[in-house]
Amino acid sequence: MTAEEVALRLKISKSGVYALIKAGAIGHYKVGRKIRFSAAQLRAYVEGTACPAARPGPVVL
Repeated sequence: MTAEEVALRLKISKSGVYALIKAGAIGHYKVGRKIRFSAAQLRAYVEGTACPAARPGPVVL
């Protein structure tokens, strides 16, 4: 996926995607000078940022 496609899926700006890259928050790879993302990298980012209540699994009180 391109940065633009990731931005659309996350509903953020393309510059926001680049800020996530710079912060090391989202995995990516380069093809020449172009930045690309795999579906697994995007999924890992989304799952890692979900609030505890939104994560599936048992609730421990």
